Amino acid sequence: MQGVNALSLFTEFPDRTGARRRSEGRGRLALWWGSISRFCSKKRLGWYVLWMGLALHTTSIVAILQPEKSYKSKIYNDPIPCAAKSTTVLTLDREEYLSWVQQTAIDKFSFDIGLQFGNYVDQVSGNTTTSVAGRNYKKENVAFGAVGGLENGLQDIPDGQDTTQSTALWQASLPVLSPPKFSLTNFSEVSTIPPAFGRIISHPSLSFNLSLAENAMYGVVDPLGNGALMTLGPNTLPGSPLALVCTWKAIPKLVHVQMVNFTARSLSTDDAPGRYPSLTGRATLKTLEGMAQSARYGGTIDPGSIELIRSGILDVFGTSYYTQATSTTQVLEILLADGVKAGLTAYNVLFRAQRINGQRAMRMCNSNNKTVQEHWRFGNSRNLGWIAMICTSGVGLLGVATVLWSKNKGVTRLIEVSPLGATGGFVLGRGEAIDDHQLLCVRNGKIVDVESEEKTRLIRSSSSG
Repeated sequence: MQGVNALSLFTEFPDRTGARRRSEGRGRLALWWGSISRFCSKKRLGWYVLWMGLALHTTSIVAILQPEKSYKSKIYNDPIPCAAKSTTVLTLDREEYLSWVQQTAIDKFSFDIGLQFGNYVDQVSGNTTTSVAGRNYKKENVAFGAVGGLENGLQDIPDGQDTTQSTALWQASLPVLSPPKFSLTNFSEVSTIPPAFGRIISHPSLSFNLSLAENAMYGVVDPLGNGALMTLGPNTLPGSPLALVCTWKAIPKLVHVQMVNFTARSLSTDDAPGRYPSLTGRATLKTLEGMAQSARYGGTIDPGSIELIRSGILDVFGTSYYTQATSTTQVLEILLADGVKAGLTAYNVLFRAQRINGQRAMRMCNSNNKTVQEHWRFGNSRNLGWIAMICTSGVGLLGVATVLWSKNKGVTRLIEVSPLGATGGFVLGRGEAIDDHQLLCVRNGKIVDVESEEKTRLIRSSSSG
């Protein structure tokens, strides 16, 4: 049998010249190294390198084709009133840049939110949006007045109100005051309310007659928006009403606001010590006044009172309509925040209109209001796209070098031909020079002469005839 003397991708006969024979060397290490040296021929390694290059190129192309989101913005920067420092005189009276007519109109927005006192447990449990002063807000415990008319965008609103609540800790928010004493029929004040503070009562005489249709409320607010309240409702136990005591602190913040489909929500907040919207205290006061009026006619957020009122009504599943899907703390936080939002929204819009009309008495700040437009772009996952760029550029340069190298080798069909030009490309395909007036076309994937094709067609038709 004659030996095979042929070359293939994975074999080479006889063994590569210079490779160590199996019999040479000593020990298993020598045999192992001999096998490696015989296997690693230049041709085989070249194919492996080519295969790895193609694999990396394909992987990098896939990495580039992975889309990712990008955002572009257009700045509008609607002006808004600057926040007031707490060291200045903040008051619950009329804001200095508003007339009484304007102040009364703005107060009404906050008051109307307070009137929804009896319905806010269901509102918060249902995670509904809040519509105040012509603008929609996500229900949350941050109070701010969004500006502009963007459908989707971002803005920074100086200062906000973050409220917290606790039970039976009246002095946590109002250290100089004590909660009132109460009975089934009246409140009895223990502390004298300072002139700068605001007192909110559901019954001017502090006397009441608790029932399912009548609750009582007593509250106090300071100029910064800190405050406390007590609500009383009927109880199944004789001799004592259901009492709910809540306190809160207004914390100044810089709110980063996002607009989504014309609905504003806070993305995050930054501390802004000592800087409050000038209407924070008054908007909180008017919200509580609305809550007190609602309480007088049975409105409450006390889970015990709500359960007592609805216990006799069953749904189709035989359970009570009363559902406490969220805490009383959260309900009060959101209610107060919505009331302040209503006042601040109208306030910011009013001053923007006045600024447009040339009234610039109040110092205005930038809201950084801007659109957010979502775009898609090709990504570069794990920077693998650079491999595709390097491989593609390398292969292109290699092709150019190959053509130029072939031209210099004296190949007949490349003589006096510019292989990188358009005409030279046709010459490479045809194997001959092409006249400028010669008509060419593509037939079955080949470049052919139109006149020659026409002559051939005529000869065939005449011979068949």
